[in-house]
Amino acid sequence: MFRQAHDCSFSNKEQIEKSEKCGCFFCGEIFSPSEITDYLPDEPPTAECPFCYTDSVIGDASGFPITKDFLKKMKKRYF
Repeated sequence: MFRQAHDCSFSNKEQIEKSEKCGCFFCGEIFSPSEITDYLPDEPPTAECPFCYTDSVIGDASGFPITKDFLKKMKKRYF
């Protein structure tokens, strides 16, 4: 499950735009997709966290829970 969620943090602009909320599994912030102002120039683009500027953002349109607990587990696994 965590691997699939991690895959959703790359080339994810379309998924982010369909989401109601997003979360960063590096800094743990939960925020609205409208707060994202920068995307990395991947093709398709990858969202950059508006708080810590890492590419560790997933949106709820991915099907994964955007909760503090889930983001903390993701951070433990990938950082």
